[in-house]
Amino acid sequence: MAYENLHKAIKEGCDCCKYGISPIPTDVFYRRGCNLSATLSDFLSYFELEIPLRQKDNDCTAYCHHRGVSMEKIIVDLEFRKKELKAVAQVKPIVPPIVYFFRIKDEAGLVWYNEKSEKLHCELLKSDEFSVNEHLEVLENFDSSEAL
Repeated sequence: MAYENLHKAIKEGCDCCKYGISPIPTDVFYRRGCNLSATLSDFLSYFELEIPLRQKDNDCTAYCHHRGVSMEKIIVDLEFRKKELKAVAQVKPIVPPIVYFFRIKDEAGLVWYNEKSEKLHCELLKSDEFSVNEHLEVLENFDSSEAL
């Protein structure tokens, strides 16, 4: 797999690939988006969205986080997580309402696992070949704005 796009215009000496591992086929993740069906625009990093990196964040991990696509690994029952996501949407209506539950296929890229409270925050370091249709197995699209 190639990672030219991941490392484009990055701080010299940074290798984001060293933070990631190959996806585990049984892991299920979720990510919020705006479209009823997952599209590439729902899986863009801050770097791809041209959101500037904060000036104080100039180490390699900051550069690599900026280029990863944030997602959460589901480590509890899926139905429990859906109820939790609906509850959050009721008090934070500004968050994107659609939630994609998915598995990552081979050749999608690397997964960077980061502990974060009771959830497992991860980032997808996409390969140059990444495509939603080819590299994600979307299990369900879920509208978290629907009433509890």
